[in-house]
Amino acid sequence: MNGLSPGYHIRENNDPGEMISLHQFKRIVEIILTELPPKAREDVRLRFIENLSMEEAAKNAGCSIGAFYKRLERAERALRKAVKKD
Repeated sequence: MNGLSPGYHIRENNDPGEMISLHQFKRIVEIILTELPPKAREDVRLRFIENLSMEEAAKNAGCSIGAFYKRLERAERALRKAVKKD
């Protein structure tokens, strides 16, 4: 189990006080890899995995900052909706 105890928790970015379980984290990664469209998956990767600024991520995605923001917002909404189904 990657050396992590079952009680290990990871902070969620939107609310530093809110915690998610390791199971929830694994499910989020699974959703990103299997349920998000390719562009949304790329946007999430650039912004949150690569940890690029919005400007850098937009440049890498080949779009304006405004367009990238909208794309990322849609990806986050789809991810939240998929997580709520569980």
